[in-house]
Amino acid sequence: MPTVKRAELRHPPVPINCRCDGNKVAAMIGPDPMEGAVGYGDNLPEALKELADELYSEVGEERKWLYSFCLWPSSERGTSHEVFQVFEYLKGRIEFEWTSMEFVRYRHALQQFGLEMHEIERVRAQTPETVL
Repeated sequence: MPTVKRAELRHPPVPINCRCDGNKVAAMIGPDPMEGAVGYGDNLPEALKELADELYSEVGEERKWLYSFCLWPSSERGTSHEVFQVFEYLKGRIEFEWTSMEFVRYRHALQQFGLEMHEIERVRAQTPETVL
């Protein structure tokens, strides 16, 4: 019977890309969040833990999160000062319950229209209890 060295049982290393994304740190595997897996956190250890949770959740049911954020016009598009004033006047928080992938897709769609998410907060969505 052939012997297998422990090193031969390991998977090849997978690069994890880390970057700042708004007011969060993002840890990502894959070319982009749409095709890979991503975890967000207030710091790098939290982002890596969430990435691990995301990878494990791909096997089972995806976890839902409650996202809260403000919309703001992109400064890279040369938006006029008047438009910024309108957004400042209408500034309010928006809340959605999404999986991580749904959030990433929505964020990319907003960027195509020249809008950015700011002050992003995320907490686990709670399943309401039935009270009889």
